[in-house]
Formats: sequence, C-alpha cells, structure tokens
Amino acid sequence: MTSQQTSLQINEATQEQYRLLKLWGFGTLTHVTRTAVDRMFQTEAKRRDWPDYETESGTEFTEKQT
Repeated sequence: MTSQQTSLQINEATQEQYRLLKLWGFGTLTHVTRTAVDRMFQTEAKRRDWPDYETESGTEFTEKQT
C-alpha cells in the first residue's frame, strides 16, 4: 500500500488535543490521524454490520444494502 500526502486543517481545540496526545507519547500528527481514522472506521464497520470489510470494497458493500 502506498501513502498519499495531503493537507489537513485543524481547529484550535484539535490542535490542543493533538499537543496533549503528542506529549503523552502518541507520535506525530500523521500517526494520530491514522489511528483516529482507523478507530472511527472500525466502530462504523461494526455498527453497520459489515462483517468482511477487509476484503469487500465500500462500494460493493453499499450496493448490497440498496
């Protein structure tokens, strides 16, 4: 899997949360963002009862639901 560089705009509250996460040893903004997106995805995949999200694309899953 390749990485893609992109910009990210964060507000003051998020900046402060990141500052504290970095202070607590959670790494770079890139690492924190990857972790946050992954946790959000894991939560939503479970909530939406998507049992095989690692092998099925989001488009395929969505089409099955309609």
